[in-house]
Amino acid sequence: MDENQRVLDVLSKHSKYVKSILNSFDENSQMNTFIFRKGDFWYRYENWDLPKSGIIREWVASNDDYIPKRGYTEQFSQEKSKIVFDLSNFVNKKVSYDVEYVTLSTCNQFLLCIIKEENEHKLMILEKDSGKLVDMINNISTETIPFVVNQEILFCRNDCYGRPYKLFRKIFKDREEKLLYVENNQAYRLRIIPSGSNNESCFVKTADFENGKLFLYSVKNNCLECCQIIEKLPKFFDVITIKNRLYFVTLMKAEKENLLFLKFISVYGNTNFEIKLKKNIKIKRLVCLHNNILLDLSNKENNTYILLKLMDNPSEDYWYKEVEINFKNRRVELYENSFSNSYILFLERKIFSETIFSFDIEHESLMKETCKNFLNSNLNRYYNSKTIWTSTNSLEPKIPITLLWKGDPNKGLPKHGKCVVYVYGAYGKKDNVEFDPVVLSIINAGYIYAVIHVRGGGFLGGEWYKSGSGLNKKNSIDDLIRGVTYLISSNIVDRNKIGLMASSAGGIIAGATLNEKRNLFKSMLLFSPFIDLYGTLIKGIDPLAKTETIEWGDICDEKVKKYIKSYSPFQNVIKAKNSNSVIISILGGNDYYINNNDVIQWSKKLNRLGVESYVYVNTGAGHGGFDSNDTELLAYFLNYFLEQIEK
Repeated sequence: MDENQRVLDVLSKHSKYVKSILNSFDENSQMNTFIFRKGDFWYRYENWDLPKSGIIREWVASNDDYIPKRGYTEQFSQEKSKIVFDLSNFVNKKVSYDVEYVTLSTCNQFLLCIIKEENEHKLMILEKDSGKLVDMINNISTETIPFVVNQEILFCRNDCYGRPYKLFRKIFKDREEKLLYVENNQAYRLRIIPSGSNNESCFVKTADFENGKLFLYSVKNNCLECCQIIEKLPKFFDVITIKNRLYFVTLMKAEKENLLFLKFISVYGNTNFEIKLKKNIKIKRLVCLHNNILLDLSNKENNTYILLKLMDNPSEDYWYKEVEINFKNRRVELYENSFSNSYILFLERKIFSETIFSFDIEHESLMKETCKNFLNSNLNRYYNSKTIWTSTNSLEPKIPITLLWKGDPNKGLPKHGKCVVYVYGAYGKKDNVEFDPVVLSIINAGYIYAVIHVRGGGFLGGEWYKSGSGLNKKNSIDDLIRGVTYLISSNIVDRNKIGLMASSAGGIIAGATLNEKRNLFKSMLLFSPFIDLYGTLIKGIDPLAKTETIEWGDICDEKVKKYIKSYSPFQNVIKAKNSNSVIISILGGNDYYINNNDVIQWSKKLNRLGVESYVYVNTGAGHGGFDSNDTELLAYFLNYFLEQIEK
């Protein structure tokens, strides 16, 4: 029997939570954004659940107000709005394609719509006001969003491995596409990065996880010019306009004096200068906002920003003012729709709500503006979240664990509950918990959802990442085991009712944990898991293997080779013999990032070792195993996974 059909037959016999899961998906589908201002108009993305539904409403701005609005008001009513995009009218019924992404162009004149048609991504450029099709560009990369300014567009295309490696420029009135750059280093990937303060420029980065090159593309004299700024990739960079001159801004360090300073390099000229910063500060991000520079100094205790208000003349000694913006006991980030010259907007993103704060630049005052719940306000109070920390001894760090559950908030942490654990822990990726239909469906089914923020991820910054990568990778595996053990010993979860979810590189940790603690989890649900790390690096035929060397270590080094082989899931699968865990792996037929056959062979080995393991290949999907149209299929997989936890 075909393996896919075998899996579907098994799933069809179980339906305990299917209805609840689908209802949770529907509850999430009515998401509306804040009403935000961009240029001379206000916008709201309504019922935004592409490719199923989505409307963009527009209102004309009549004053200097830039503060986002939580919802419709008398001034911002549906009746007074103009619909500039409606998915139900946009999709051509005669042509089969999915709309995966829609955004306003930087210049606010066009709508950029990325569609998927027969496994190819295309970009449709529409006039915002008329809806007229300006251009259609075939075979674009979706890893990096195109940059549109005036009548020109910058975009990338992929190679056969799904790696963005060619950069193109096109003027709408011309049919010709101009190839600007080809990245021949197979470990590097191209990225287009808009600047913070200059709408007519963007960066193009070509890099792996550590090294690369950075270019600045800027429109000048109706021509898109490329000037290579720096070959050693800076960690923080942006561009800013000072007295009508464009400057590249980057963070530098003077080793002898242990000083940090901002260096300003004139893009079209020889005028360079710098700003010295305080000693011993750690900067997480640098963003240029109009005539100001925002430095993010946040850590796990405090969310702090430093605003450098630039004055008129850089040659004077006191041409900037330093202002601290402090968010006590709050974790905030720069709001992506910050388009005002007078205010800086910040977003506090909690799991079930979002809050907007504004900082008045002139008066240097911070104000809480508005809060929006994702769920019905009557239900929202029954959903709880809390970050706890494992206990530790002097040799091991505390591991942060984010818990989500449904219940009376006055009763404290849950007790002896059934639990779904999630882990990723690679590439320094932040694994902050966000509102998600899958998470919501798990909580609504009565489960605790626990994200264990292991080393190797980016939850606590760069050092946290480094201590779980390379020759420290086993720390990630140990952290997961210690995190689960802590939840059990604290009587938060039932040791006999725990499942694990992981995806992509999280499959390394999941598979290694199965080998080390074969009965820790009742079931595992794995989305496109990376399983054969050792084999991938040894073969080296996949371009990703060149990139993976940065993350896992150089397999040509005997010490590294031995270390990787000692924990790589595929090579140590014998340790999982007779595990009681049920393993469910979902793969995408169009996945460029992992070798699906590795997972299939791993599953066959598990079955031969007496472990119940299933693999489903979703032929139309990419990395992650599911497309947005696979809602019902996903519900059945989630249901089966949850039911196995309760066996």
